[in-house]
Amino acid sequence: MSHQPTLRDALSVKQRVYQALIVRYLVGRYGRGNIGFLWVVAEPMLFCGGVMLVWTITKGSATHGINVVALAYTGYLPLLLWRHLSSMQNLLRASKHLTIFRDIHLLDAVFTRFLLDFVSISASALIVYLVLQAAGSMPEAHDWSDILHGWFLMGALGFGAGLLTAALSELSEIVEKLVGPVQYFLLPFCGCFYMVTWLPDSAKEVVWYIPLVHSYELIRGGFFGPEIPTYATPAYSWAWALALAGLGFAVFRLVEDHVGQK
Repeated sequence: MSHQPTLRDALSVKQRVYQALIVRYLVGRYGRGNIGFLWVVAEPMLFCGGVMLVWTITKGSATHGINVVALAYTGYLPLLLWRHLSSMQNLLRASKHLTIFRDIHLLDAVFTRFLLDFVSISASALIVYLVLQAAGSMPEAHDWSDILHGWFLMGALGFGAGLLTAALSELSEIVEKLVGPVQYFLLPFCGCFYMVTWLPDSAKEVVWYIPLVHSYELIRGGFFGPEIPTYATPAYSWAWALALAGLGFAVFRLVEDHVGQK
């Protein structure tokens, strides 16, 4: 009598698949030395530290009544999360040889990349926060529920954009080349370098339509509290995240066989 695999068996298989893919990705990106595995957390920490140092030197200790270190922290870490998660061009092509193994699907490569980047940057954000708190360089966060809401919202937006980018880049090399310029174009408008309350009313109405802005406003509202007005409509950005992910899965289904034939 043949054994029918249970849900527990399937989850156990997927766990082993994801563990193997994470190790493969870490070794491929950072090398086989032990520092390579630490670097997945240390790299974002160093980038963040450099940005905060530059902001402190150029802007002083405060701007618009807000601690500059906290402003840089709440600006750069979400940006780093967005850029890493949304840059998955060529991921499917680079992972297609893994599908010779029966238990590995192309989507596993996407989910592994997302989980690794999300967890590593989240860990970096927490470590940097604890270090800055211990050094007395940043005020204590006001509401962690809003901070985490904004952080997971940024992760959802990044995942949707990354999945769509991974799929579309298999249809055209132009998409691969456009990812970088589009990200740089969004940089001044995404909310990293400003808060909505600083803008005139006419500009507020325009930036409201940028989904990343609502994530930034949630995170900063959680950090700075009600003393600093914030403008966030999370439902709008969650709708964007769902739409991007839905479109990404749809395009992925279209290109899945195409990738295997290349």
